[in-house]
Amino acid sequence: DNAPAHCSRSTKAYIVKHFPSTYIVTWPPHSPDLNPIEHIWIWMKRWIERNYPTRPTGEALKEAVLRT
Repeated sequence: DNAPAHCSRSTKAYIVKHFPSTYIVTWPPHSPDLNPIEHIWIWMKRWIERNYPTRPTGEALKEAVLRT
């Protein structure tokens, strides 16, 4: 996902040092289709908007997520 913490030089150096048989793949920027978790966040956002047309409180949001 190209987050700074995931692609910094120090992170890459750590991976090379501790996991030498692993290779690093550079992902194109702004590619949510390559990051499956993004589909879940989109689904959750739409579900919440559909089931809670007004902005829920933190507690209501927690209850809704736990019910599903």
